Amino acid sequence: FYLAVSQILELTNATARLGTKCLEVYGSTSERWKCMFGQHRVGLVEQPFLVSTSQYDTFQLVTKLGHPPPWTDAQIEAVSGFRHQVQSTLSALDANKAAFSVACYQHCLTETDTFWLRTATNSDGLQLSLAEMIRRYLALKSFRSKKVIEGCQGSRFEKAPKEPATHKTPYACGCADIWI
Repeated sequence: FYLAVSQILELTNATARLGTKCLEVYGSTSERWKCMFGQHRVGLVEQPFLVSTSQYDTFQLVTKLGHPPPWTDAQIEAVSGFRHQVQSTLSALDANKAAFSVACYQHCLTETDTFWLRTATNSDGLQLSLAEMIRRYLALKSFRSKKVIEGCQGSRFEKAPKEPATHKTPYACGCADIWI
């Protein structure tokens, strides 16, 4: 996937659109593609922002693993690693950067009420929906560095049954033991 992105970047001669700061960090030809992905650029953004992302983004996981569930034990470990990478990237954001992240197995949540109304609870016990997070972010300056990153320690998704044929798809969102 990253090789394809790198080739598209070179083919379209889009390097000028990547931004000076990002090119200073990832300027070598083999690393420029990183400027097209938020996880690599997020630390370079100086303006305050609020980011919302799913910890189990279906598009990214299916692209990474090559197919939708059922997944093998090794693939479940990769899914868990992906989720922990999302959590650590968001947790490491500095001041003036807020994050909202639910443990949803979905992509493009903006098309559903789930995007706005699904609540997440952070490690401090703060439980908010994205709609409420945005309201507070815009109204309260002290809220600009707040992180609501759903924890779900030991979620059933990461402890799926051992037989690959029985691995199922976790229902839309959260830590619940609901499988389809």
